[in-house]
Amino acid sequence: MNNASAVQRFFKLAKIDSAPTEERLIADELKNELKQLGCSVYEDGAGEKINGNTGNLIATLPGTLPGTIMFCAHMDRVEQGLGIKPQIKDGIISSDGTTILAADDLAGVVAILEGVAKAKASERPHPNIEILFPVCEERGLMGSKNLDYSKVNAKFGYILDTSGRIGRIVNKAPFKGVVTIEVFGKASHAGNFPERGVNAIMAAAHILDGLQEGRLGLESTSNFGSIYGGGENIGTVCNHAVIRGEIRNHDKSKLEEYYQYVKEYCEQKIKETKATCSIKFKLDYEGFFVPVTDPMMVLLTDTMKSMNITPRIETGMGGMDANNFNAYGIKSVGVAIGYSEPHSLNERIVVEDLIKAGELVYNLIFNYHE
Repeated sequence: MNNASAVQRFFKLAKIDSAPTEERLIADELKNELKQLGCSVYEDGAGEKINGNTGNLIATLPGTLPGTIMFCAHMDRVEQGLGIKPQIKDGIISSDGTTILAADDLAGVVAILEGVAKAKASERPHPNIEILFPVCEERGLMGSKNLDYSKVNAKFGYILDTSGRIGRIVNKAPFKGVVTIEVFGKASHAGNFPERGVNAIMAAAHILDGLQEGRLGLESTSNFGSIYGGGENIGTVCNHAVIRGEIRNHDKSKLEEYYQYVKEYCEQKIKETKATCSIKFKLDYEGFFVPVTDPMMVLLTDTMKSMNITPRIETGMGGMDANNFNAYGIKSVGVAIGYSEPHSLNERIVVEDLIKAGELVYNLIFNYHE
C-alpha cells in the first residue's frame, strides 16, 4: 500500500467540512473518487428524510467472481470538526489542537478507498464489492436508519468505524433506548408572585436526585445528559422542563426493566413537588452479536492472522451503523483502524494502522469465498 497516497487522501478529505446533515461537499468528492475507480454510485433519499442536504452513498464495483463483500464508513463528523488542519509527526496524524481530527470516521473512508483502488489496479478476479458511505452516523445512526436497503445486495459487511489499534474487532454492541421526561409546572411573575408559580426546573432537579445512573453493570449504562426549559426569561417561573437521557444494555429485557425503574422512580418523586411529569421511552437502535465462529468472523480473523495482525475480539458499548445493518439482516462487525480519543481535540491516528487497514480491505476482498 502506498503510504503517501493514504496520508494525502486523509489530509484532503479532512479539510472538507462535513457536519451531520451537511455532508454535501464530501459526498460529491467521494462520488468522483468512486466513479474513477469504476464504481456505479447511487445516492438514496435519506437526506430528505432527516432534513439533510445529502443521502447515503451506495457504490458497487462489479466483480467476476460470485458473491458480494461490503465495507462501510460514515461521512459525517461530530462538532468541532470544521476547519480541520491535519498535521503529521512521528508517524501520528493529529489536528492542530483547535478541532477534532475526524479520523472517526475518515480513516475508515480512506482505508476502504485505498484497499479497493489496489484491488482494482491488481486486475485480479474478485467478487462484487459494495461500499456504503452513510450520512449522519454521529446523530443517532440516522443515515443507516434511513438507508435504501433495496439497493444493498451484500449479506455481510465490515464497518471500519471502531477506535483502537488495528486488530480490535467489536462483534457485540448494545441496544440503546432514549428516555424523555417532561416536567410541567406553572408560570408566574418571578418578582411579584413567585409563590403562585411551580418551577419545573426545580422539580426536574428533585426527581433526578437519587436516581441510579452511570455505570449500572458490566454491560449496562445510562446517562441523563440534557435538561432544558423556560427559555431565556428568568423573570418568569419556569412552567416546562425537559430531561433527556439514554440507556444502553446488551440485554433488551434489562434495558426495558431499567426504564420501568426510571418511570416509577420519577413518578413517585414528582409527587413530592407541585409539578407533574410525563415519561416516554423509545428504542433508538437494536443491539447485535456475531459469534466468533460465524464465517464472516472467521474470514476476518484468518485474514488478520495472515497479515501478522493479532485479532482482539471485544464487546463494545457504543453504537455504530453495524447496529442497524444487523437489524436488517446484514451481518456486520466493527473493525478498528488505529484512531484514538475520538470526539476530542486530542484525537489522532497511527499512520501504520491506517496503511494496514487499507491492506486489510484489499486482502479481505481476495480471501473472500462465496
